[in-house]
Amino acid sequence: MYHEFVYVSGEKVRNCVPMRTAWWQGLRVRKLGAGLKFSPVEASLDVEPTAIAEDDRRLGKLMEYLDGSGRYYTEPDVDRGEWVMFEGHIGMALVDTEPAPGAVLFCEAEPLAVTTPRIVLHGSAQHLRASVSPTTGGAPPERRGGYSVATHANVARILDAASKAHRAAPPGGLRRLFGGSAEDSTDLEQNLATYFREVACTAEYRDFAPYLGGHARITAVLRPPSLPFPVIMASPLYVRYERP
Repeated sequence: MYHEFVYVSGEKVRNCVPMRTAWWQGLRVRKLGAGLKFSPVEASLDVEPTAIAEDDRRLGKLMEYLDGSGRYYTEPDVDRGEWVMFEGHIGMALVDTEPAPGAVLFCEAEPLAVTTPRIVLHGSAQHLRASVSPTTGGAPPERRGGYSVATHANVARILDAASKAHRAAPPGGLRRLFGGSAEDSTDLEQNLATYFREVACTAEYRDFAPYLGGHARITAVLRPPSLPFPVIMASPLYVRYERP
């Protein structure tokens, strides 16, 4: 069985190391010569570079582990730092403006009246595996593979609000935008609410949003007072096409 991946964070894959794996297991002992004598000049330790195939193998093992131990994002008591499974009609917007050029935002598509939690995924466009690119120069939005690849104004506002809510965090990509006290930001909640009402809850958005699934780590649980559902913000390990 094959899956088509839209997004894979190789950094997260490499950061997840099984506890049983000792540091020295990445070393390969090479015997020099047929008759090995116990001498430093006749035996050496070679550190082999990590191959791309190793990342794929590790991702597979990590997915198996999370499938067995992870939780679903709609569970009522999920919290920041937890790994969760997600699945649903999810659209994507690429960000090519400040304060987060090169960021990507995935947002779940459901009607406003549905009260179950919605997931919003934030990551780096460099981890995208789909052949999409942001439009420039005021070009009309493109539709490729079910995605809107033009940046909606509210995406930039959401990122800006998250950035202001987390000024004290060390600089560095999306950690600066979505870590720490982002869930305490009224501006962020208001802009999320606007984005859902004007974009993600519309019939057009859902029509173009493919059915995606994956695993992600929660960065914030938001409850905008003007929305009838909570919003789970999370950083994805991977996003792939699924069947409803």
